[in-house]
Amino acid sequence: MLADYLNQTVTYEQFHSRDMANDVSYNAAVSLPARVSYRQKKVYTQTGDEVISICHVTVAREVSYDDRFTLPDGKILVPKALRHARNADGTLHHTGVDL
Repeated sequence: MLADYLNQTVTYEQFHSRDMANDVSYNAAVSLPARVSYRQKKVYTQTGDEVISICHVTVAREVSYDDRFTLPDGKILVPKALRHARNADGTLHHTGVDL
């Protein structure tokens, strides 16, 4: 049923590693079905700072703060806030990502 709502596509790059200069590398990019909502909203980061999110993306996979998304409009962003929704048995249902 969730798949019915994921009618857009984003490019997702999973974090791979950081080198000695703190430069980030990512795994190969993949296209993910998603729901993309452009709107401004105050969110709290992983460290508790209040920032403005310009977009909310819903995907059916687990995402980390180090991953990267390319939106349909071409913007490349990393998550500012994450919410993992789980089923009653503890499996992942979807992830809400504020970018």
